[in-house]
This record gives sequence, C-alpha cells and structure tokens, in this order.
Amino acid sequence: MDIWILQALENIRNPFLDAFFAVFTALGEEMIIAAIIAVFQVSAITLATALGLLIENKFIRFSDTKNWGCRILRLVITGLVAVIPFALLSLLPEGEWFSFLKYFATIFVTITFVPFLIKKLEI
Repeated sequence: MDIWILQALENIRNPFLDAFFAVFTALGEEMIIAAIIAVFQVSAITLATALGLLIENKFIRFSDTKNWGCRILRLVITGLVAVIPFALLSLLPEGEWFSFLKYFATIFVTITFVPFLIKKLEI
C-alpha cells in the first residue's frame, strides 16, 4: 500500500482501527487488495441499483406479469442483456476503477434497459 496512506492512518489512534489493521496485516497484501476490489464492486452494485431503481420507478414504470412463459422469456432477455456490458468491460485492464465501471454499467443497464425493452416489446 502507499506509504502516505499508512502514515496518515497511524496518526489516528482508535482501538477499532488497531484491531482492523491487525487482522488485515495478518491476512497479507493479496487479501487487502482483494478486499479493496470487493469494496469497489459492492459500491458499484449498490450505486447502480439505487440509481437504476429510481429511474425505472419514475420513468419506465415496469409491471410484472402472471404468465410464466413471459416471465421465463423476460429472465432470458435479462441474462443476455447483462452479459453484453459485463463481457465488453471485462476487456478493460484490471484495477479498482475498471472493476467499479464494469459492475456499475452491468447492473445499471440491466435494471434500466431491460424493463424499458420489455415494456416496448410488450412481453
């Protein structure tokens, strides 16, 4: 990790932070990096879900169907649409922000575009 981050955090004395750093130090650098990437992924998923649901509820107003055939077709469409941005953005280099972008775009497109598409196709 960057030395300036560690130096800044050492100035903050807190028993909870001491325990946190003790656990992370024991886990090793690879686990710390994996945890940071996971935080970026979870943040992207949370932000995309919140924004997507707000847009979907306000502008698209998607409704459910009781027909199981339509539900299965909607599920297949959702899966196909979700794979496209995830596969394309997987070609980007590794990194926290690229991981954030990949997960954000995948969830946001799925939550907003799929209901819009289903509503336009009247499925």
